Amino acid sequence: MANLGGFTNLFSLDQIGLVIKIFQTIVVVIFIFYSFLSIRQVGLMNQALVNPIHFELRIAAYLQFFLGVGVLILILIR
Repeated sequence: MANLGGFTNLFSLDQIGLVIKIFQTIVVVIFIFYSFLSIRQVGLMNQALVNPIHFELRIAAYLQFFLGVGVLILILIR
């Protein structure tokens, strides 16, 4: 029965909060990596295709990247 006390301390709210923060950070880092790939893909597409929305697609790709960086900063601060 004495070991049960150590087991409950292992799952304290601070430890669970830390695990959640690490998981959120990993997910957002993967999203930022995906955003880099999106920016690269938009650049390649704009070179390969002739379309009238070059600038708008590039702005959308960079907006997605900066949104991911902003969320990462909010997670790390909070």
